[in-house]
Amino acid sequence: MIPLAYKFIDFAKKKEKIDAKYNIDEKKCQVLMIVVRANIKNVPIKVRNLLDMTQIGSPTTNHKLMKALVADNLLKLGDDPLDNRIKYLYLTPRTLKFFKELSSQM
Repeated sequence: MIPLAYKFIDFAKKKEKIDAKYNIDEKKCQVLMIVVRANIKNVPIKVRNLLDMTQIGSPTTNHKLMKALVADNLLKLGDDPLDNRIKYLYLTPRTLKFFKELSSQM
């Protein structure tokens, strides 16, 4: 087998352990990546926009995923300063720790 394939297999095993530690599955990872991309652009994502993203799942599924990530302290909710009906999703220090652990395995 190619040495690069061994590295990939090793990374995949380590990623599974890190995912289990943070209670992350594929769908939760998709949600995190969307929030990360928005935060990198310095444009936090609105909860409503996340719920409408059908590429992840139905609004109900997306809400459950979001609530689970908030409960696991991987996302936090924030209010719009001008309209308290609008909520935004932000990363937490725990989210950054999760990504740091992942990147250290590469």
